[in-house]
Amino acid sequence: RSPILQESMVGGPATMSQPSAVSLRCGLLAVVGVATCLAIQLQQISDKGDEEPNGNHPGPAEDRLREYCYPPVGLGAEGRPPREGLELRAVVLTIRHGDRSAIHDAPGSLPHRGRGFSCEAGDLQAVWSGLPQRFRVLSTDTGKPLRRPFSPPAKKCGPGQLTSRGFRQHLALGSHLQEAYRPFVSDLQSSRGVLYVRSTKHSRTISSAAAMLTSLLPEQLWPGRIAIEVNEDEGAEIMHGAGIRRRQGSRAGDGNVGQASMEGACPAAVRHGLQQFFAWKRPEAEYAHLRALYGDAVENRSITEFADAMLAASCHGLPLPCGPGGCAGRPLALLLAHRADELYCARFAGAEGGARATQLSFYLFIREMLTYLDAAAVVGAPPVLAIFSGHDTVIAPVLSALGVYRGRLCRWPPYGSRIALELYRAPGRTVGHFVRLLYNGEALVGMRGCGTKVLCPLEDFANGVASLLGGAADWDTACAV
Repeated sequence: RSPILQESMVGGPATMSQPSAVSLRCGLLAVVGVATCLAIQLQQISDKGDEEPNGNHPGPAEDRLREYCYPPVGLGAEGRPPREGLELRAVVLTIRHGDRSAIHDAPGSLPHRGRGFSCEAGDLQAVWSGLPQRFRVLSTDTGKPLRRPFSPPAKKCGPGQLTSRGFRQHLALGSHLQEAYRPFVSDLQSSRGVLYVRSTKHSRTISSAAAMLTSLLPEQLWPGRIAIEVNEDEGAEIMHGAGIRRRQGSRAGDGNVGQASMEGACPAAVRHGLQQFFAWKRPEAEYAHLRALYGDAVENRSITEFADAMLAASCHGLPLPCGPGGCAGRPLALLLAHRADELYCARFAGAEGGARATQLSFYLFIREMLTYLDAAAVVGAPPVLAIFSGHDTVIAPVLSALGVYRGRLCRWPPYGSRIALELYRAPGRTVGHFVRLLYNGEALVGMRGCGTKVLCPLEDFANGVASLLGGAADWDTACAV
């Protein structure tokens, strides 16, 4: 059963037409406080530059591209439960970084000429350059500070670097969440609640988390520096899944879905993943087209390597990659995006082994999320906000493990995607705590263990998480089956 949309999200972030409107609104809201004014100013910054190239809608045939490039990060049903009398006690957010430059050049393509990706900060310079003063990056193992760049602005982007549009996307997301969770954030601050932030080690994910927190928790609301934890050993970061080892030299995250994992600490996950890998039938017609453009370099390369290069270029209105046999056209780019969607769906939710491999390898991460919900459910416990900043290859398998990665959601997650697990307390009721799942602002049903309930009893959700082990007593036992 496909997840059901509980709250409609239409349109996009509104852009203020009069610069003086910010000053006017800040003046009117002065009684609320400086933090509200700052959020308005950050929202105006975040709204700039979110338009498509030339400001034109590309047409209904390219809605998939529009969804991927320009997600409605400023809209959503977060913080609005379906019934009154509920108290929000915890929020666990898992986010994908914002818009970035391409990670992969199309294999076999010729050197790019002309304008490329720009990572210049523009009007974001002050906010972007101030991140190191507001945030510190710590090792998850030692707790010691790490020297990590916050994707410093540059005229020319490196591979996979966060762009100014990606930075704005997370400023806008933070502004939306600050408004949506206003009472919760106030309680978090006044009661000295728990704030935990972790990112993968890539600068685009670290900077995206910092940008979102800049708007979500302005310094006036949350004084002092905020710690972002990073696991220096990328292979040990369970946001990427556990028990499956990537081949040496592979890049974590962002399109890394077309490679077979041959070994790891969870033999069952490896076995199921290999079954799905070999069951996948590559789209031969598209590969023939790519081979005609780029030659033999196409062989043994994942469709996502080409899709990533073309999607990233399309998002910025840049020329598509050319090869000895000619240049890719827009129809090919859109077709490859569709094929990449199919590959993501098979890899993480496929019936030939993808779904089972995901359940096993992402059990530990889902279980960690549950620990934060459980902690906030204890009588007298402070509220909890936990944030995990990762990649598309974190978002998709988490949705799959939760049981909702199917139907219209079974595709390559857009830039700036977010998953929210909200814990609500119901005073005076027999069932005291409920969990709600939202993806990109939509409240979903069909979560593992929860059936069709929008508000899932915490105990049912916990049983659903335990069911990822398939009846085994623990993860090690499940992995040995």
